[in-house]
Amino acid sequence: MTRWRDQGRALSDSDGAAVSTSGPMAAVVRTYRELRGKGQPDRFAFEAALTVYFWHHPLVPAAEAGEIVAGWVRASGVVKSTFH
Repeated sequence: MTRWRDQGRALSDSDGAAVSTSGPMAAVVRTYRELRGKGQPDRFAFEAALTVYFWHHPLVPAAEAGEIVAGWVRASGVVKSTFH
């Protein structure tokens, strides 16, 4: 089962990527985007986004959660292909 999809309405981002406007995916992506926008290092922003994900999904194994968050952030168009 894949958890890459999030509930909520999806809109097209400026790069054409679908981004959820509600739910955990939106919160995770917004956390990453806002911290990077304020000049925080990639790793700090990713760890904060991962913390938000764990708030919503506390029982997901850490390795799987990291892959999901990285995928959501990549799909949002916030980062370039050098991310994780």
